[in-house]
Amino acid sequence: ATKKHAASRQLTDDLFANYSPNDRPVVNWTDTVEVSLLQSYILLRDVDEKAGTVQLVVETLFTWKDQLLTWDPEEYNGVTSIIVPANQVWTPYFTVEGAVFSGSDHYWKSSTDIHILNTGQIWWNIDRDFSLPCNLRIDYFPFDSQTCILIWFMAYSPAAEVTFKLLEKPE
Repeated sequence: ATKKHAASRQLTDDLFANYSPNDRPVVNWTDTVEVSLLQSYILLRDVDEKAGTVQLVVETLFTWKDQLLTWDPEEYNGVTSIIVPANQVWTPYFTVEGAVFSGSDHYWKSSTDIHILNTGQIWWNIDRDFSLPCNLRIDYFPFDSQTCILIWFMAYSPAAEVTFKLLEKPE
């Protein structure tokens, strides 16, 4: 276990020696980063009929390939994955239209950890608490049903640089 631990530490040092989390994770700047997101769960925390808002807790899995964070496991004692703090890795700036976030973290940046596979595949599972405007029709309460729409969008990145797709199930 100590050899694997030392190899993981050396790998992390090597990978991040010249890495900047501010740069898009591509070798060729004309490449597009495709980010997939999967809604794991949505918890309805509160409904404010008067204000026309719902408060949600949303857990989301983001996944993408970071071309700059790949390695050969044979060179690092068979290490095929590492976990690092999210602030060390490029992460997409997604948000939900009209959402009012709890705390100061409006763009899904967080202090959670990121799982990196040797292929450069990134797995980032985070949750956020926010309020969202919703056209509530409660005329037939308690026999009513409501539909609130989450509109995801990419903040700060042109579509040619970063795209995203919603997943129905994990890939």
